[in-house]
Amino acid sequence: MSVIQEMAGANFPLSHTRRYIQRPEGENATVIVGSQADFDYDVLAEMVFENEEVYKGFVEVVTKEENAKWIEEDEKKFFDRKRVRIVVLGDTEVTQRKV
Repeated sequence: MSVIQEMAGANFPLSHTRRYIQRPEGENATVIVGSQADFDYDVLAEMVFENEEVYKGFVEVVTKEENAKWIEEDEKKFFDRKRVRIVVLGDTEVTQRKV
């Protein structure tokens, strides 16, 4: 991410959080609800931007031909790009424990 952070500069997200699925026995996720087949991925990533303008600036930077080529080659080392999904999220609701 450090190269992309340099590429994007002020358009880099406020945060880029990666949450990896725990697989204590090697291949299997610890499934609470659902089935193993529901979890055929390893990580969820969340990028938080100040606003849509900054997000659009980030997309502009990472889709420039020379940057996109570098990113694509780098990504080949650690994931299958055909399986990547990206979605824009809406409202966030947080419930915290009462103390």
